Amino acid sequence: MTFHKAIQKLSKLCIEVGALVNLILDGKITPVAKGEGTGLAAMLFDAGEIELFSKSKAIERREGKHTMQETAKLLRTSNDEVSFLVTHGFLIGEKTARGRGIWCITQAEIDRFKATYSTVGQMTHFFCTSTRGLSDRLMANGIIPVTGTKLDGGCIYFFKRADLEAVDPLDALPKTNDSTLQKMNEQGLASTRQLADMTGYAAENIERIVEKGKIIPALTHRPQNGRNTWFFSQEQVEKFKKLKAEEEGQLALSFNEVQISDRAA
Repeated sequence: MTFHKAIQKLSKLCIEVGALVNLILDGKITPVAKGEGTGLAAMLFDAGEIELFSKSKAIERREGKHTMQETAKLLRTSNDEVSFLVTHGFLIGEKTARGRGIWCITQAEIDRFKATYSTVGQMTHFFCTSTRGLSDRLMANGIIPVTGTKLDGGCIYFFKRADLEAVDPLDALPKTNDSTLQKMNEQGLASTRQLADMTGYAAENIERIVEKGKIIPALTHRPQNGRNTWFFSQEQVEKFKKLKAEEEGQLALSFNEVQISDRAA
């Protein structure tokens, strides 16, 4: 970003040339390169740093209060949903003088909301389904959100965080007409397919892990005709999750090592 564009960006905060120079001298903004021209006009800046400085300064001037757009990003939702949450009392906002229906929200209020409510977004990768699909499964099992499409017209389902933390993963699995599977579920056992839903492992990877003897199924059902069916206890489900996390961690480490090697080359 050129010096001229940096001034344009910061002018919204009433930061002009003299003030920008002082910020550079104080080390709060650092030029990253020199472009064409001479003097100040030749300075080049990191656009991300200027954007971050601009946002932090704007929040500081609002005494730590976030705009609806900033709040939406922090909650990973939309501006409309933030407005809905405020008007329905789930999120406490303060009206601004800029226009009707415009709110600002403090960081403390955002933290309170996140500590109290949650979407199922972080749970979906365990079940290989959409947020709407998992929400429907939870509601079918009596775990009711505080807001959402089928309740009050909200865009997103928000549940009490305590309710989600208390969910037994087996309760969120699809119902089945298979009597054997139903009996296993009632005993707290999950099939290979259900285990795949809960851990993110492909069924063939689960079979590979079992065949290598890393984890032994809690029960093997041997029908008279057909292949054996494995069932896993809740403890084994957690072992598979831990194993998956370790594999992902090793993969991320290997990727970082490759990147470092590429830079060195």
